[in-house]
Amino acid sequence: DKDNIPEKVLKQLAKYIAKPEYTPETVGNQSKAAKSLCMWTHAMDTYSKVACEVEPKRQKVAELNRKLDAANSALKEKQDALQKVI
Repeated sequence: DKDNIPEKVLKQLAKYIAKPEYTPETVGNQSKAAKSLCMWTHAMDTYSKVACEVEPKRQKVAELNRKLDAANSALKEKQDALQKVI
């Protein structure tokens, strides 16, 4: 599961990703299958870095949406009460 890659595995992967000879083009000269695996490992590395940056923002959005729902509920109650008075 791409969202649950252990940190230890990501650190091990980083060692290979950092090597200049571990690019899809270079690896593709040896094997097309290995090129696909190389591209996949690079993609997983990039995804994990982006996911670490985005996750706190997703949580913040969810929290703010909960607050917005609560405020909208309170507003609806006040509007309903106002309609009864009018």
